[in-house]
Amino acid sequence: MAQIQDIQAEQKACASMIEKARALQNTAKTDDKATTMPADMKKFFDDRGLSYDTKGNDTKHNKDEWDFNLKSLTNYQEQIGSKTQTLMVYLQDFIGQHNSFLQGANTAISNANQVLTNIARGQ
Repeated sequence: MAQIQDIQAEQKACASMIEKARALQNTAKTDDKATTMPADMKKFFDDRGLSYDTKGNDTKHNKDEWDFNLKSLTNYQEQIGSKTQTLMVYLQDFIGQHNSFLQGANTAISNANQVLTNIARGQ
């Protein structure tokens, strides 16, 4: 369960970066000049091994370079989503096994109660 929460937090962080990147891309498009990738965004990319445009050997990007950066972020977001789905399937399977075990235990208890009742009645 903690893994799912961690992944959901990562999804939220990624969504925030996508939002920032889109805003920077729009600014670059509107002003028709490059905008600088913030340090926290660069760190986000670097920490996760995500690729970003390095044209010009700097962190300034025009609207087309932001397209590349956004594709990298959205691909990462899809990977995170796949991990969440996989973990949810595992969790549902575990819950199903747990419910099956409980049902078996309840049946055994019910049968034992019936035997004890029959013994008490002398049957």
